[in-house]
Amino acid sequence: MMGPAYQLRDVAQETIYQNTCCNGMLPKVIAAKSTLVQAVFILSIAFVGTVADLFGVRFVYLFSSFMLLLTALIGMAGLMYNKHSIEIDKTSAERREGI
Repeated sequence: MMGPAYQLRDVAQETIYQNTCCNGMLPKVIAAKSTLVQAVFILSIAFVGTVADLFGVRFVYLFSSFMLLLTALIGMAGLMYNKHSIEIDKTSAERREGI
């Protein structure tokens, strides 16, 4: 059930990258993003494995749900705070030229 939500998130992120980066920098930005995501994934596996060994699997699920709730609240607060600064009238090419 989480697959479609993740796909929508990924499409939205890729669209943001494409609209804000110039064409010459886009491959570098996508490559850097992929590298960072893989590094964080590796570190999170090591962290979650250690926490599961020390505190049990139940704690891992409770901690994960707390972190997910926290990041969702931070994201919603950031969206509400910055909703007036989104450039709606410009096309993606005009936004790229400004950077």
